[in-house]
Amino acid sequence: MGKAARQDGRNTWPRVQFVYFLIAAFNLVAIFCGLYLSHLVIGVYQAGVNESLSFDRQLSSSWIIADAVADAQSEYVKVLNTKALAQAQSMFKTKTYEFRQEIKRLSAQVPLHFDELPAKKALTLLRQMDTAMSEIEKLAARVTSLISAGDNIGAQAVVSRIVERYGSLRFTIKDLNQLIERVKLKAADDAAATVTKLRNYEFYIGLLMALVICAVAVYGQFMGRLLKRKFIELEKTHNELAESHEQALTFSMEVRNVNSEMGALNRQLSNNIMKLREAQDEALRKGKMAQLGNLTATVAHELRNPLSTVRTSTYLLGRKIKDKGLGVEPQLQRINNGVIRCDNIITQLLDFSRSKAVKAEPTVLDVWLEKLVHGEAQKLPESVSIECYFGLGDKLVDLEPGRFERAIINLLANASEALVGKGDDASARFTETPIITVSTKLTKRGAEISVADNGPGISPDNMMKIREPLFTTKNFGTGLGIPAVEQILEQHGGGLDIDSVEGKGATFTLWLPIHENSGEQAA
Repeated sequence: MGKAARQDGRNTWPRVQFVYFLIAAFNLVAIFCGLYLSHLVIGVYQAGVNESLSFDRQLSSSWIIADAVADAQSEYVKVLNTKALAQAQSMFKTKTYEFRQEIKRLSAQVPLHFDELPAKKALTLLRQMDTAMSEIEKLAARVTSLISAGDNIGAQAVVSRIVERYGSLRFTIKDLNQLIERVKLKAADDAAATVTKLRNYEFYIGLLMALVICAVAVYGQFMGRLLKRKFIELEKTHNELAESHEQALTFSMEVRNVNSEMGALNRQLSNNIMKLREAQDEALRKGKMAQLGNLTATVAHELRNPLSTVRTSTYLLGRKIKDKGLGVEPQLQRINNGVIRCDNIITQLLDFSRSKAVKAEPTVLDVWLEKLVHGEAQKLPESVSIECYFGLGDKLVDLEPGRFERAIINLLANASEALVGKGDDASARFTETPIITVSTKLTKRGAEISVADNGPGISPDNMMKIREPLFTTKNFGTGLGIPAVEQILEQHGGGLDIDSVEGKGATFTLWLPIHENSGEQAA
């Protein structure tokens, strides 16, 4: 009996080892498949982002072309009234050069990212746009010669032809934008198909993991039975007690090592799955933000073209009815004011959707900020007071004045509206003494600018959403003010802090790094 048991043990043990290594091999295969799937998902995401950026750059070039053409033709529309022929010629040449550069850039990019048929169509549209621009240049030269000869009526007729040619060119630009969008949509569909295939792989990998877990469970049950049989044999074989006891201890140690290794492999697999989920969530979030940026830019540019037509038509209508006593000048002025307001909103949308490089220059912040606040104070309601406390002296910061100015103006306008609304309704005031406090100081992280008010403050719920794009508590505006300010500060290497107690006002603190040659930083 004892000899048979020993023989059975010797025959069973190699099979147990083989099963263990087989299960471990399957576990390693499952881990490798999970890592490879993660690699594929990241690759698809990176390829999608690169492709989306390429199409965004092409759409941006198309929008720049549209803006350049609109600005170029508007110069010769305005020159009939302003008579500033030299300025119009200079601006026209600048916009024409910008138009040519973007046409050249698009012509080089299209064959690299488009299929053969869409590429041919896009290049045909670009050639048509170039030909149309050449015709506009000839008409512009004709206007210049007519104005120089004193023939304003003839010049006005030629300007009308420029406007008509611009209208047809605008439709060609629109066709190009639609073509780029279709190619971009096709690329997105291809990426979606790839992701669907990867999801099928995910199912097979999950099935393999389930099989490995089942194998571990069966293996554990088998090992339990084997141990039980070994201990029964030890009780029945007193003559082989010492040898059997040592074999049992050794076997038990190996089982613990196996369990430890299996646990480590399972933990590693769990961590890899968690990383994969995080990568998928990040890809989804960035995809949504990219779609929001694309939608914002597309809507803004689609509105700017009809606004340009309204502005041009209003100008021509004003010229035709000038000095005829029809009494419609106030209505025309309201149209112009509305167009200007819409254009400002479009500019804010484009500032949020585009990522332009900052052209910073060393600036004495206190001097620059004092001039800006003094100028903006004249535009705020008379009931709002502004107090300034500047503490930076002659410290320099690197900033782009035009872009950073919009951030300060945005915060001043928000503070004023929190205090008195739009300023024309006394009942909208939160306090009888509305005050905005602007102060600067030097801290460890650099120069700080604080814009504080004694208004109603911000509720805790709104504090959690205030940095989200399109969130607003007003019945007007785009909801991009605070996100745009934060974006401008990040582009300058700084940041934005928001502190508020409901009912006791709010404080917005902007900080920027000090210029390298501006002296010692704060301790």
